Amino acid sequence: MLTEKQDINRLGVLFHNSKRNKAQFACLYLGFQVPKFAVLLFATGKIICIGAKTPSVSVYGLWIARNFIQSGAPFDVPGINNTVFTVTCDYRLDIVKMNLDNKHVTNFNPVGFIGCYYAPNVSRDSKKQPVCSNIFHTGRFTILSTKKLADALSFASNALDFLVPYRKPLDYGPPIDPQNGKSMPVRKWLREELKLQRQKRGLEGENPESNSKRVKVQEENVDFVNQLSTLAGKDVTSLISMLNEDDGDY
Repeated sequence: MLTEKQDINRLGVLFHNSKRNKAQFACLYLGFQVPKFAVLLFATGKIICIGAKTPSVSVYGLWIARNFIQSGAPFDVPGINNTVFTVTCDYRLDIVKMNLDNKHVTNFNPVGFIGCYYAPNVSRDSKKQPVCSNIFHTGRFTILSTKKLADALSFASNALDFLVPYRKPLDYGPPIDPQNGKSMPVRKWLREELKLQRQKRGLEGENPESNSKRVKVQEENVDFVNQLSTLAGKDVTSLISMLNEDDGDY
C-alpha cells in the first residue's frame, strides 16, 4: 500500500505498459516482461502483484511498481495472498469419468469450463478456503488456495495417487474430422463424452450441474481473484479474461 492515493487515469496515460477498462475495473493494469509479472494499482494506493513465478519476483514487482509510481515512498511489508502451482503429467486424463466417480469432491460443467474442479477437503463448517485444483484432460492440473510450498507438494502427491485410475494414453483427446483434418473443439467433445458416459450409467434424467451446490464453481474458489473482483466491483470471469490477455512486449 502506497502512502498516497493515486490518479490512475493520469498514470494510465504516462505508462505505455498499462491498460485499463474504465467501464469494468477500478484498477490500472501494468505488465512487465523481464521477469514476467504484472501489477494492479488501485486509486487507494493499493498494489497487487500477479503472475510472478516466485515470492522474490513478487516483492521485486512491488518495488518496481513503487518506483514507477511514487519513487521512494514507504509501503507495508507485502504478504502472499494466494499462490498457483502447476503440475504437468506425462499422460492424459479421463476427467469425465473422474467426475462421475467422485461427485462429492469434484465439480464438472464443460459448458462453462473445460477443467474439472477437485476439492477433497471441503468442509461446510470451515470458513477457511480449502486447497483445491483444476484438472484438465491434457494431464495438467493447477493447485490453488495455498500459501506454502509444502502444502502444495503434499496436495500434488495425494492428487497424483487419486488420478491413477483415470490415466489415458497421450493420444486421448478430441477426435479429428477426416473431412477437414481439424480436431473437434475440446468443449464440444467433453460435453459429448459427459453425455455418453452418463447414458451408460443410466443418469440421463439427472442434472449434471446438481453437485454445484456442494462444491462451488472453480472461479469462486480462487481467493486471490475473488478479492480482486470485489475490489474492482465486477465479476470474476471478466477479470480473469482481462488478466489472460496478451500483454505484448514491454
